[in-house]
Amino acid sequence: MNKKFNIIIIALAALLSVAFMAPRFCFAQSEEPKPEKTDKKGGLKAFLKLTDDQQQKLKEVHQQYNNALEDIHISSMRRKLELAEEMKKDEPDRKKIDELLITINQLDLKKQKTIMDEFFAIRKILSPEQRTFFTRKFIRQMTGGMKGQQ
Repeated sequence: MNKKFNIIIIALAALLSVAFMAPRFCFAQSEEPKPEKTDKKGGLKAFLKLTDDQQQKLKEVHQQYNNALEDIHISSMRRKLELAEEMKKDEPDRKKIDELLITINQLDLKKQKTIMDEFFAIRKILSPEQRTFFTRKFIRQMTGGMKGQQ
């Protein structure tokens, strides 16, 4: 049972590390040349040279998925608080702890799937050239900048 618990904890830690990076994949530093500075909000928009229509669509997509991710995050935090409270008890209920860990893992998976859904929704808005750059940037951020993952 202890081995199973350790595996669950390791899987949870791995998912959490990816989850914290994932929502902001496209805003990480990269080796790509920097665009000319136009304003403080340039960043990805300047690299991709987004049209006004694309910017509006991306804003709507981001808002939609951001709301969903926020709901998942709140649910996950509630379960983590429940887990912490259960662990503090003199005689914690191991079955309840296992159920909470499974629920937290399921929420983390749901978060990752939502991030992937947003990724594909964004790709639909971009031109082929923009999509190539965005995908590279996303993968680089997702893999922590590992060489050969572009």
